[in-house]
Amino acid sequence: MSIIHVNHIQSSCRARFSSTIDMSDVTTTNTDEREDKFLSRALAAFAIAATAKVDDSIAAQSVVDEFHDDGIDAFLYDANEHVAYLVQSKWVKNGNGSIDLGSALKFQQGVNHFLENKVSLLGPKMQARSADIQAVLDDSQATFVLIIAYTGKPPLAAELMNPLNQWLAELNDDGSLVSLQVLKQKELHDIVELKAIGSSVDLTVMLHEYGQVKEPYKAYYGQVAVADIVTWGKFGDRLYHKNIRGFKGSTDVNVGIISTVKDDPDNFFYFNNGVTLLCGGLDKKPLGGKSKASGVFDCNDASVINGAQTVASIISAFSSAGANASTARVMVKLISLENCPPDFSTHVTRAANTQNKIENRDFAALDPEQARLRTKRRHLAYVRNLVVE
Repeated sequence: MSIIHVNHIQSSCRARFSSTIDMSDVTTTNTDEREDKFLSRALAAFAIAATAKVDDSIAAQSVVDEFHDDGIDAFLYDANEHVAYLVQSKWVKNGNGSIDLGSALKFQQGVNHFLENKVSLLGPKMQARSADIQAVLDDSQATFVLIIAYTGKPPLAAELMNPLNQWLAELNDDGSLVSLQVLKQKELHDIVELKAIGSSVDLTVMLHEYGQVKEPYKAYYGQVAVADIVTWGKFGDRLYHKNIRGFKGSTDVNVGIISTVKDDPDNFFYFNNGVTLLCGGLDKKPLGGKSKASGVFDCNDASVINGAQTVASIISAFSSAGANASTARVMVKLISLENCPPDFSTHVTRAANTQNKIENRDFAALDPEQARLRTKRRHLAYVRNLVVE
């Protein structure tokens, strides 16, 4: 029943955000009105946490809902990922309604004001974040994810979607700048269910030609067959629950991963950066004895904290019916969190995803034509120096 699902979402919002959502500007003494306002704001934070994959505390701080908010209820800028998230949320108590046309058009207006840097027309809470807004607009790589979240069961009406789609087409005239995600009751309840199941993932991993690091923290490394990684797909997003980013979909990088693992499997190990898993518990099974040719490892409370795009691309490429098997192997590192400092998990996750970041321009050093031009410039400089002397 619809109302039961709404109650589940409501319980999750209360449990996660009751102590972190700012309600200081809500002056009404009407208990029902105040509760509806809280749930609407909590829903905006819920949408940010689920879509941007950030902690609840960060999601709560992203809420900018207020009386004059210009249709924007939450705003988060992920500078590392170059993504800005803008949310409009609506709490539908009985679960039977959706966002109305007026609210959608107000959200569209607010986003336009945001993109046009008309900060003075945005709400006071958004104006207080003018530095973040400017940083987004100055970021040449920035993309924008617009989220409409509501606890109603019906999809958005055609009279609402048609102008939204036309507007998105205009914004994306020169590329894929802006995308829209609609989180209605079903999608929201799916997230609640996943949270209820728990984020813990227990994997059995076979490492080929493996090695071990004993100090200061236990770790193993080796090669894992692509066919084994495909089986990890049953865990869904729980596989990446400690990662700062989830699967990014059909990006140039992920298309390249899929192409290599399918068309050039023998070189995949050499071309790919590999995968890192954090494990709450990590133990080697007796199978295989002391031989390093292969070993089987129990990985409890495991999470892919680096290489999420590799894992998800492999799963996407080979999990469909009729997909051909691959002989490719992937370099995998298993790190045990046993006997590690309490904040080690956070530090290693952040470091693994931010260090040695490569931009496309960095590959110019490997281009033979660029090398030829550099040599020519050095030669001309040498000739000029001879003439001057």
